[in-house]
Amino acid sequence: MFPKISGGDWLVVEDGFDPARANFWETVLTVGNGYQGTRASLEEGHKGELPATYLNGVYDHHDSTVIDQVNVPGWIGLRLRVEGHILDVKTCEVLEHRRILDLQTGFLHRDTLFRDGEGRETRVTSLRFASLADRHLCGFRLSVTAENHSARITVESALDAERYNLDRLPAWSEKPVLHPEVVWQKWARSRHLAVQGASVDAEAAYIEVRTLDTGISIGTGTVLALPEG
Repeated sequence: MFPKISGGDWLVVEDGFDPARANFWETVLTVGNGYQGTRASLEEGHKGELPATYLNGVYDHHDSTVIDQVNVPGWIGLRLRVEGHILDVKTCEVLEHRRILDLQTGFLHRDTLFRDGEGRETRVTSLRFASLADRHLCGFRLSVTAENHSARITVESALDAERYNLDRLPAWSEKPVLHPEVVWQKWARSRHLAVQGASVDAEAAYIEVRTLDTGISIGTGTVLALPEG
């Protein structure tokens, strides 16, 4: 069960999915605890997203024009499939989409209903948080429900170390008009991480990276826990 949502002015609400506003909501619905913060990208991702997790005190220069707070390995990445077909906002029709950041509890609630090309409707709900009890810990609870079908649903989780920081704008002779899905192309991308090692098994994954100039080591681990049955 998900915790009850607070009322009144505690709530920041996104109603409906709009690609042109996706990066805005990724920023506004960020979850954090003072040590770490993660932008509110969708768990399954989409083209044009700007996913990022930042840690307090982790900075690097390397090939960027400024000293960056480093975009460290991502922990929320999922791949959802219904009978092998990817479930996301690009491949499916979004019938319902609502996310609520509860500023009283710190939880980010999500409820999305997809319809795929075969007419199958699948609901994805999640609850995301960054712990105050252990500031190195964050997590989310995910529920995937077949609304009108009995097709096989698979869920894969992963860590993403292919992370970059957005850098300054290039020189344009004229200001370009870019589609929301490729708006990131107006930015250069600077790299700050080198992978030192990684391991994975059926339930857990771990990756260690080091910042290229400042030499800060960062270890990120993830565990996928499934309910019995």
